[in-house]
Amino acid sequence: MTKNCTIVALLILSAWSLSIPAQAAPPPTPSLLSTFCSAEWSRVQKIGLELKVLQADSIDALLQIMQDEREVPLHDTFDLIYPGATTFYGHGGVVNYELNWLPARAGWILEDLTFQDFGFSGGVPQGDKLLKKTIDLKIQGKGDVSMEEVAPQSVASRRLQKYQLAAAKAKTWWGRNRTSWTRRHALQEALASTSPARQGNALQYLRYPDSPCPGLSLATYNTNLLPLVVHIAKTGKKGYEGPRDQACLLLSETPTNRQFSIQGVRPGTPRSKLPKGRFTIMSSLPAITGYTRPVTGTVLHCDRGQVLEVEGAELWEDGKPILKRGDDCQAIGRKLTPLSSSEVLGEFIGCKGQNCEVVLELDEKTRRLVNVKLYPTSRDSQKKDPKDWKAP
Repeated sequence: MTKNCTIVALLILSAWSLSIPAQAAPPPTPSLLSTFCSAEWSRVQKIGLELKVLQADSIDALLQIMQDEREVPLHDTFDLIYPGATTFYGHGGVVNYELNWLPARAGWILEDLTFQDFGFSGGVPQGDKLLKKTIDLKIQGKGDVSMEEVAPQSVASRRLQKYQLAAAKAKTWWGRNRTSWTRRHALQEALASTSPARQGNALQYLRYPDSPCPGLSLATYNTNLLPLVVHIAKTGKKGYEGPRDQACLLLSETPTNRQFSIQGVRPGTPRSKLPKGRFTIMSSLPAITGYTRPVTGTVLHCDRGQVLEVEGAELWEDGKPILKRGDDCQAIGRKLTPLSSSEVLGEFIGCKGQNCEVVLELDEKTRRLVNVKLYPTSRDSQKKDPKDWKAP
């Protein structure tokens, strides 16, 4: 792999690695499916992952489970946020499927696997709405509350009707696509669709892959998927954790071969090479995350004779200034496209270059650039092509 090849960091930030089966796996066993329909969340979650690993060989079984309209309440879900949970703790992962009902549980895995939206999801406020609800509860001094207070559920008969319609839609879709479906093409179709749900599901997978996607490689990502991700980042639906947010984060997490610096200084620059009189040494210790200093000039942290973190008023690329303090969002967007939606916190995460990550601080009122920071890129960014990865 050459330095000019963009590294798909989105596929390696997850704790899971990918492995592509050499041959078709056998269909899921009755024992495995029985466990998936049980009440123990840890086992259900584990089997759900195994079903996704089986790819197309699990779809018929999932369609069959959708015909079982039983409610099997899960236990030991801890702080998991999902429709039908008993308690909302104000934190935890979100699975927006009513997992206590078997049709919805099967729909959760099917839609995760295929990147389709048949209509199984829903019930928990998403993105900005869930964030606002959480903040409101904290302001009111409330701790743990009933999930019904956060996500009231409709009567069982309406939910079952919803799942019947979704299951019929899924069955029709599979009948048309059984012989030609591949997960790699499904991923591309989801990104190219106009459905925020499908786009969000595909982007979430690219950021945190948990199961194989045969045919996905650095070459196919750069050629077929990257242009779609960039398009979503520029034009997608805005909102906390929405498709546009996810696309921007995905791109900001993906290292590039761009050479960024602040007046020629970047993480890794030897202290002896610093331009004289233009940099102030602040500390020999690593930077503290979230620590904010008055920005009066260029400051940096050094460790063992090398620059660890550098900040200042200008961002350079290939030895030339491209952004300076006072530039507005439009100017920033032209130079670093796209940007992370962490702007809601007054900070943009621009992108990653070779051996450094760019962070731009903005004035919350004027939305103009206040400060530029460069951090060293994590070692996790140096990864192999997905086809070379092995499952743990």
